[in-house]
Amino acid sequence: MGEEKFIQERKMIALVTNNDDLKLNNIIEEIKIVKIPDPADLHVELIEPYEGVIVDARNIRYALEFLTKIRSSITSVKLYLKPVFLYSDSSIADKYLMEISDGQVDSRNIVDVLPITKRILEKIRNFQNFQGNRLDYLIALKTLQFMVSRNVDLNPVVMPKSKFGYVYPLITVNFPERDDARMFEIIDFIEKRNLADSRFVDRIHLCPDCYSSFINFRETCPKCGSSNLSVDDLIHHFSCGYVGPESKFKVEDKLICPKCGKTLKHIGMDYDKPSIIYTCKDCNYNFQEPEITGFCFYCGTSSPVDNLIKRDIKSFRVSQVTINCAINGIILSLRDIIASTMKVYSNYVFKAILDHEYKKQKRYNTQSVLVYLRFNFESKDTQFKQNQQEIIVEIARVMKETLRDSDAITAIDDVTFAILLLEATSAQAKIIMSRLKGEIEKFIKSNFPQRELNIEIQYLSLKEALNADFFNSLKYNE
Repeated sequence: MGEEKFIQERKMIALVTNNDDLKLNNIIEEIKIVKIPDPADLHVELIEPYEGVIVDARNIRYALEFLTKIRSSITSVKLYLKPVFLYSDSSIADKYLMEISDGQVDSRNIVDVLPITKRILEKIRNFQNFQGNRLDYLIALKTLQFMVSRNVDLNPVVMPKSKFGYVYPLITVNFPERDDARMFEIIDFIEKRNLADSRFVDRIHLCPDCYSSFINFRETCPKCGSSNLSVDDLIHHFSCGYVGPESKFKVEDKLICPKCGKTLKHIGMDYDKPSIIYTCKDCNYNFQEPEITGFCFYCGTSSPVDNLIKRDIKSFRVSQVTINCAINGIILSLRDIIASTMKVYSNYVFKAILDHEYKKQKRYNTQSVLVYLRFNFESKDTQFKQNQQEIIVEIARVMKETLRDSDAITAIDDVTFAILLLEATSAQAKIIMSRLKGEIEKFIKSNFPQRELNIEIQYLSLKEALNADFFNSLKYNE
């Protein structure tokens, strides 16, 4: 306890190593060498008293394991945001490691960590520990707090060994494997809510089966699918009008028309080459436009190019929204909270369900109703706005308890939903929604007696729903 108090008073930095050969040339009172032979032995108590850490990165694997353990923590903002520097007199080429650290130092500039650490700690002093049961929320918040505390961008890093080709180290450090598709879920969480300013970097194509970007694009025969093709110039003989592959004109080193027997000498005068023609060596099929397919080296699937998943890779920059989230937490929308408690279909899938039910309804004379439900949270009441999170949590709870498991729901925006009440009459639908509205209004009246939450409800037949303007606008979440 006495040593910990001494450390806190002196604002010391821990220089963590697994070797005995690391010595400081100059005696720097603020830096203390701490030996931890194995990163697996790292306990929070060992480094928590120190304001910052320098990890011996002469062994890249040691440094990566150590830093990953710190950055992947979700228990304490002071731990996962702790300033951590990499010590090595040689240049560190590992971009992944550099991205999750606060930079490299060597024996000549090691004291530079002191002012940098001070600046970082001043920023995170206003941050709080936010808890929750949503992993995407916690990782997104950690990422935004790191960006704000360092004033750095969230950057994708090219990783040839990754199945995606790109990784976001600040995000994937939270998962056991770097190749974790949940990385894109966090990116989507940040981008769809405009929690940071985005900038286009690249566009990749991913296998629809395994999500790998390790794809070979190849020309294939439209008849048999083989990529064993030969390509030839098409020759148009002006004199007789014959058109055919160049291979049929070649006689030794001359071009002789197979139709009229004349020798072709000058391109542009005797003939031209208007196009090319492919020949499949497996089935002998001739064609001018091959199919372009992508062969996935990861899972062996061949897919037409149009079936590949196109994914924009972006970097993200700190905005005022980013700063607000880092300090106050991410305010989840009603859509977010409902999606965490019950099944919310994408607009694309919901359209398909609605269309299927309409066809079934016409054929078997069944009854189903679509409900358009919108909550208006606009209010000038300060208390109402401050407690909006509490209100939407209650709305989500009521919706989960009121709707049946067989009902389908999709979000049109953060406060507007389309609900398909399967095998329900109009009268039954009104009873269900009246119960839902009543429970929500009861909660509002008990907690905010001076305010009213405007709940808009419309009932549509499936035929009306398919032609409704709001239904036709369901495109962004496909």
